[in-house]
Amino acid sequence: MMDVLHHLEADDPVLESLGRFVRLGGRLLLAEFTEEGFEIVSRAHRSEGRQHERGPWDMHRARNSLASLGWRVHREAVGHHHEVVVFVRGG
Repeated sequence: MMDVLHHLEADDPVLESLGRFVRLGGRLLLAEFTEEGFEIVSRAHRSEGRQHERGPWDMHRARNSLASLGWRVHREAVGHHHEVVVFVRGG
């Protein structure tokens, strides 16, 4: 999932639902804008007279939520205005 987290509502079940689609030991890659990346996209939206909405989800919240569901961080990186984390589904 890329650049989706900030569009989720507080009670969105999408991360909880992933366990139904990813087998044990399977991997999930999440990528989300860094603060700098989000600001770049927001400026582009503003130049078009729009606003780039931002919900309560970020990578920190996703990490905590997935950890509570048995996922673990396999690898992480930051670059090109994104934070990228690969999770492995435990069980």
